[in-house]
Amino acid sequence: MDARFSKAAPDLLGLELDTELRICHANLEAKALYDELLAMKKRIVITSDMYLSSAEVGKILAKCGYAGYERLYVSSDVGMTKRSGRLFRRIAEDLDVAREDILHLGDHILSDCLVPRGLGLHSFLYRRRLKQQGLFSSRYGYRGDPLTNDVLGALIANRIGAFDKDVRDWMGYAVLGPLLYGYITWLYDMWNDEGRPGILFLSREGHILMQAWNRLFGEGGPVRYANVSRLALCRAMAGRAENYDQLFDIFSCLTSGCSTLGDYFGILGIDSESVAFDRVGLSGESPFDGAKKEAVFSLVKQHCGEFFDSQHDLLADYLQERTSLEDTPGSTKSLFICDIGWTGTMQALLQKALPSKKTIGAYLAVSDFQDAETRTLKRRELDRRGYWCNSDRWSSDGRALRFTQSAIETLFLNSEGTTTSYTHTAGGVAPVKEESEHLAETEKSVARLHDAALAFIGDCRSDNLQSLIGAPACETALLPYLNTVVRPTAKALEFYSHFLFVDGVKRIGFLPSHGLIYYLAHPAEAVRELELNNSKVLWLKGILKLPFPYYRFLCFLTSCVGLKSRHAKSIGRGTTNVTGAGNTCRL
Repeated sequence: MDARFSKAAPDLLGLELDTELRICHANLEAKALYDELLAMKKRIVITSDMYLSSAEVGKILAKCGYAGYERLYVSSDVGMTKRSGRLFRRIAEDLDVAREDILHLGDHILSDCLVPRGLGLHSFLYRRRLKQQGLFSSRYGYRGDPLTNDVLGALIANRIGAFDKDVRDWMGYAVLGPLLYGYITWLYDMWNDEGRPGILFLSREGHILMQAWNRLFGEGGPVRYANVSRLALCRAMAGRAENYDQLFDIFSCLTSGCSTLGDYFGILGIDSESVAFDRVGLSGESPFDGAKKEAVFSLVKQHCGEFFDSQHDLLADYLQERTSLEDTPGSTKSLFICDIGWTGTMQALLQKALPSKKTIGAYLAVSDFQDAETRTLKRRELDRRGYWCNSDRWSSDGRALRFTQSAIETLFLNSEGTTTSYTHTAGGVAPVKEESEHLAETEKSVARLHDAALAFIGDCRSDNLQSLIGAPACETALLPYLNTVVRPTAKALEFYSHFLFVDGVKRIGFLPSHGLIYYLAHPAEAVRELELNNSKVLWLKGILKLPFPYYRFLCFLTSCVGLKSRHAKSIGRGTTNVTGAGNTCRL
């Protein structure tokens, strides 16, 4: 036992010294002042009430760019402290300077302000909140790991000065950055445990995920990016539907905005004007309500069958090229499908398109929405894993994301268009993309957000944080998001005021369009906006402005009162539903 402890002590000491040296960075404000004082030929001494030796503190100062100071006083070496006042007396004697000619700057109210002032020195108290607005404070019962919280919090506090002049940079570095780092390191550990299989990052949200992976672990290996979408995959797999209900189930995630059969055939990929509706006593304006299912399915087979079959073959060729990883050392038949979430629809469709692969879904979270056993897409049979929570915990832990779903999705946006289908080109199969004017409007903001987030990942790599804290627990990585967006701050409102949420059906702002007085006079409009909004805590904070517990209030309404949105009511477990314009029909 004595031998073990005699070896452990120096090992722990070495780890602490190494950690201090890696984690500490220059305070940009203080460093700028320091350099200016040097340029003015001022005499500078540095003091520290610290148990590290002056040699170790000197190494940290040198690493942070501090040079040219006259002396360094560290309490552990000189045997006296600032707090007692003895160190200030010693400095005045050593330098032969009157106390009233000394200006002491520091951030501790007692040791750096009151004590030196009581001895006749001038003092300046530097007030800087290192916790960065409580980014890693416990919230809603989530605490994270104390060491990991402190390490990531220190990294942000030390470097946020370069990112705090624009809210997009700040959100990228302080909020999205930790979330990306946590997810990517979690994925890395699972990837190793599974024998390092192929990894397929799905467009479009998967683009920043792959960039973070490459920034942290380097490019190469069995990592690919695939231009897929729910729409393109549904069209490619629709030809395998044997009846109307199976076809509807495949497209159910895309039909909430369909009110007519013309709308429905447009989603399927066919111009409704070319469809012979009159042959079965229907028209393009007929309501999409589930009536005459057999007749509608016969029209689909007649007009869409060839398109569906060609898309299936093109998708198979495209995925073959994207997932041909057998030449990569150690690759297996498993394949990680990486996306932010939520239900696993694309994984279910990809699993059907890749029967020789065992797909493993790696998501921020897995929702239990559309999770019933009776559905055509057997999501429950899939291996779906959530960094934050799996489907069995969605009703509790998932609420933190549920009430800000579009807000978190916006953090992962990119400006490439939605993949709608596939086509042959000279270079092989290529995706056909539909550009979005709304995404183009936000391209610059998203680029700044992602650049700052990747800078955070780069700093984690340069500081080798993975060897220190491993993969951060999901609670730690999500705390900045909880403390900024789920509990909305002024920065969150400023950031999201520049964005619209667009899902092909809704094009609305995150924040209210009008003020409180307007909505009091037009309550129906307020209800409609709140109904459409997928980030209700932001909308409520935007209209009321006050620091109310919006998240807990919404949790109460859904858990205790059983309140649901119109769309949530329209999706019954184990049933097939159609939501039209202003009405809901259960089939």
